[in-house]
Amino acid sequence: MIKMKALNIILIFLYVAVFSILNSVVASEVEMPTIACPDLFRYVIKPNETYAVVTVPSSFINGANVHLQVIVHQYDLVNQEFSLLPFKSQEETLSNILARKSVEYRFSFPSPQENPKLSKIVVNGETICFDDDYIPPYNALEGEFNIELPINNTVGDTSIEYVPPSISQLNNCFSFVIYEEENNKTFARIKIPNYYFEGGTPEVKVDFAQNKMLTSGKYALFTYKSLDETILDVMEGKPVLYRFQFPDQTEIPVIREIQVNSKPICANKNPRVGSMKLTGGHTMQLPLGYNNLNIYTDNESDDNNDKSKDNRTCGREVGALTPFISFGNEINNGQVPWLASIFQNNDENLVFICGGSLISKRIIITAAHCFQFQTLPADLTLVKLGGSNTTDDTGVLSFGVEKIIIHPEYRNDFIPDADIALLYLNSSITFTDFISPICLWNGDTDLSKLVNKIGYVAGFGSTENGTISETSPRIAYARIVSEIECVRSSNKIKSIISPRTFCAGNRDLSGPCTGDSGSGIMIRKNRHWSLRGVVSIGETFEGQCNLGEFVIYCDLAKHLDWINNHILD
Repeated sequence: MIKMKALNIILIFLYVAVFSILNSVVASEVEMPTIACPDLFRYVIKPNETYAVVTVPSSFINGANVHLQVIVHQYDLVNQEFSLLPFKSQEETLSNILARKSVEYRFSFPSPQENPKLSKIVVNGETICFDDDYIPPYNALEGEFNIELPINNTVGDTSIEYVPPSISQLNNCFSFVIYEEENNKTFARIKIPNYYFEGGTPEVKVDFAQNKMLTSGKYALFTYKSLDETILDVMEGKPVLYRFQFPDQTEIPVIREIQVNSKPICANKNPRVGSMKLTGGHTMQLPLGYNNLNIYTDNESDDNNDKSKDNRTCGREVGALTPFISFGNEINNGQVPWLASIFQNNDENLVFICGGSLISKRIIITAAHCFQFQTLPADLTLVKLGGSNTTDDTGVLSFGVEKIIIHPEYRNDFIPDADIALLYLNSSITFTDFISPICLWNGDTDLSKLVNKIGYVAGFGSTENGTISETSPRIAYARIVSEIECVRSSNKIKSIISPRTFCAGNRDLSGPCTGDSGSGIMIRKNRHWSLRGVVSIGETFEGQCNLGEFVIYCDLAKHLDWINNHILD
């Protein structure tokens, strides 16, 4: 009997300079990676395709079962269909194994623009070749092929007559799998309820089976939506959709088993569903800090309490916020509609100062140090809302400032404990889809419940190129850490933090930077965004923000009484 277990796709996303890496890989000519074991793995270049021949030496063939695993890496995060199959026919392959001769396999690549790099070859659990990994992000494509010889060790027809299973024999798998057609081809759409992902990384493995021996073709299990949309579905507790692309349309495979996080959730107990097994695996590697999928809940109802002082539902946006960022993704219109940009207005010459957040029809909350260090009076302050910064795009509105109130306990000495300022606009705002308030924090103010949760910071500060974003704002995520972890990270931090501050960051060169002071760190609470802190202070290195260290935020939840007492009706 020959069984095939091919295809485990592990998407590894460590978000450091994604676009520059991808652009360097996809060049005008397809590069040929170096090969660690050229006697075991070689590229074959033909006019219309490139593939690899993998050789299992005779020294590893013992006349019994052969389980081959081949792992390759590629930077292409889109194309995921590939296959690892015996190079010769079933009859010839079995004959070589029985004769203890070397066996060749064909690894068909998924992307015409890139030749994957060999990472590892494993035969019967023994690694016979390995090489260094690519620098993330990359796709790790794992092909497996398992050959189990018949008990009597004779070569012949090992196929089993195919008997289609009944619906009752499929148990509950039909509640997860639907067969669909597209461009005259059949594929399977797999729907996994979100509760199966609790307590672990979303890891799905799907087994199909067919009677026909597969000698060519590609197949894959991948997410039905884009990766960003899928991660957002996971965060929000929605079902996750996958697509299983079949390699051959002469026989439609039958579902055998579905596993989530190594636990079967359905199985087909019919023993005669076919001897050719097709296995697809997909793992979403979430960023550090997605504790319990990062859905923050407390004992109070979001829907009943998340109203602004103006009786408008707060913390809602038109666009869907993309949870994954690389050095900060640009925000689309309708996303983060409470984000404000604050300027110094000198003789019609606008100078960008800080960011802020709209919390009512007339009030922007920001950092006090934006005004103390600049000695910026209200009559020279201008606020823009509506999504853009220095441009006058449609929907962007400008407001003068009537007065500025600095928290009375703020100390003008780089201490973020009460680094808060309220800006009273000179006119009330009519809320739109592009301008609306964020929710102030309500509920439990115990910061320990947010440790290792993910917050998001939007602003117009310096990009990875060191320039201020002059059009669309950008958003980055930051992991909230404990006071102990923060203090241990830097000797400078201990003297400036307090019970009314907290630290957050990834220490991977992404996050708020110069010009992002005053912007808010947002936490998603069920279906709303709530404002937990204000960007206050971070370390610098050679005059640039040092995002290899944590950023310190003023904890607004510890100042709610003062804030609410100053909000206008």
